[in-house]
Amino acid sequence: MALAASDLALNQFIEVSDRLSEFEARCNTPSPTPPSMSMLNIRREEVRALWERIKKEYDECNVRLISAGDSAADSLPILRAKYNYCYGVYERCGANIEDLIAQAPRTPQTQADPSQTYVPSGCRLPPCDTEVFTGDYLRWPTFRDLFTAIYINNPRLTPVEKLFHLNSKTSGEAHTIVAKSPLTNDGFRSASSSPRSRPTTTAPATTSAATSTVQNYFATGHRSVLLGTAVIDICHLGSTFKARALIDSGSEATFMTERLWSTSVLFNSAAFPTGASRFFFGGPEVL
Repeated sequence: MALAASDLALNQFIEVSDRLSEFEARCNTPSPTPPSMSMLNIRREEVRALWERIKKEYDECNVRLISAGDSAADSLPILRAKYNYCYGVYERCGANIEDLIAQAPRTPQTQADPSQTYVPSGCRLPPCDTEVFTGDYLRWPTFRDLFTAIYINNPRLTPVEKLFHLNSKTSGEAHTIVAKSPLTNDGFRSASSSPRSRPTTTAPATTSAATSTVQNYFATGHRSVLLGTAVIDICHLGSTFKARALIDSGSEATFMTERLWSTSVLFNSAAFPTGASRFFFGGPEVL
């Protein structure tokens, strides 16, 4: 029984070692095209795997032949001779593959421009969005710049989408003015090109007391009043608006209410001129 087991182990080793010889013969068979780099890498891994299997079978077979004693003494030289031959095949085949890999042409790698290399910051910023604009002129510069950066300058948004976001980001009187434009691409263009849609002031426009030019308007009436009122024309960016004025002869500056400012000034997404807006007040009509 011990002799049969040793013979079986020897036959198993010979079968595994013959695989390496067959693999070498297949690699040496001429082909119309030379093997690619990927094929050479696969062959290198395969020859290594076959050699590891041969060493494992050799160790197992050697132990069984030794344990069989004198009955398997004639098989030990055959085992070792076959192992030495397999090592020569492994050495020759592996070296040939390595030489082919070293001689294979390599694709030159394009050197990246250091100035255009993207370096990740390692942190993920939260999304940025604007607050709802209610018409408060003190919050207008922040809303204007954020809305422009996030929505107006976004190339993936269509004009109607920009107008939709503008509607959703306004409330109160500001939303009432924006909602007058239909929710279409033409509606957005109409709202952005209208002279009424250019809120460029950071504060209500006044006739500053520090300026050297003072405009005075006079009107005559038949009634005696403490503080008279009048209907005046306000010209802003080419558009004229009617407004009721309270005439205070002791005042050195002209003020307008926030409601009047919100009504006469609307968001313009096409262009945002910087600096204070210039309002011109026409002659009064006494009421």
